[in-house]
Amino acid sequence: MSLSTGTVVFEDATLKAVELVAETMTLNNFSVSSTTSLQQATNTGNVTTNTVEFTNPTTAFVTTGNVGIGTDSPSSKLHIETSSTSSGAVMNIDTSSITNTGYSEIKMTGPGGNNQQLSIFCNGSGRTADGGSNATTIRNNIGPIILGRSSYVNSIRRPKDDDFICGKWTTTVDASASTTVITNLRSCVSTPAATGTGMSGNIGRFTAPEDGYYFACCQADKATRNSSNLLIVYDAGGTNFATNNPNIGTYNEIIDLRYTDNVEETYNRIFVMHMEQNDYIQFRVHSSGLTDSFNMQCYAYLLNRI
Repeated sequence: MSLSTGTVVFEDATLKAVELVAETMTLNNFSVSSTTSLQQATNTGNVTTNTVEFTNPTTAFVTTGNVGIGTDSPSSKLHIETSSTSSGAVMNIDTSSITNTGYSEIKMTGPGGNNQQLSIFCNGSGRTADGGSNATTIRNNIGPIILGRSSYVNSIRRPKDDDFICGKWTTTVDASASTTVITNLRSCVSTPAATGTGMSGNIGRFTAPEDGYYFACCQADKATRNSSNLLIVYDAGGTNFATNNPNIGTYNEIIDLRYTDNVEETYNRIFVMHMEQNDYIQFRVHSSGLTDSFNMQCYAYLLNRI
């Protein structure tokens, strides 16, 4: 029988063929053809007990939805669940086939960012950069790494920006009393308006950004006793500063060159203080009729956090 067009209907009959040749065959809404799509196949069933392999060497698998591993209801773009076993839950990233001078890496870019932010990578045994052989590095390339939650956190930052707290400034000790900040890490030095007899300009003030023990020093460079009529005092402030530092107090005359022999030399005063966050210490000239003109070098830095 030959039929070029049209439809052949077999009612209550069985079709037997040794070889059936057709461009398209539809059985109960399942169409089989030489151009059958994945959509047609999964319309009938999307579960298989076989192993599915994607062998494309560049992009093997692409999806716009969530991916679930160990779960059929993923709640994020990649959701991995593992059953509790005696050996624990494991997610394995195996790059052992890569040359030992390389590394394996997990990357994360923050919302709205366009640069790699969090990076976790493991060196091979032959790699010398980033810590050396077999080193594992966790790095935030554009900000701090914070450990903890709520009000209790530990910050891991670059020491230059956070761990090393230091303030250093120079004051020109004359009628203008102008202050120049030389070093100011963690924004711990400010220059409030000067107060005191015969003073104008600004005062150098160190404010503690963390609770801890601090070292401070004030040095009058080549001041002249008697003829300079110089008196330098320090002021300190804070809720518990006086209680934490009973031998220092909140006011003290630390360099007094108004009397005795007329000798030019360097004078200094040093302190070790217990400072709470936002406590401050400042050094200023408290003299009327100051005659010398020289520099007063001052600095403070963190010895140990509390």
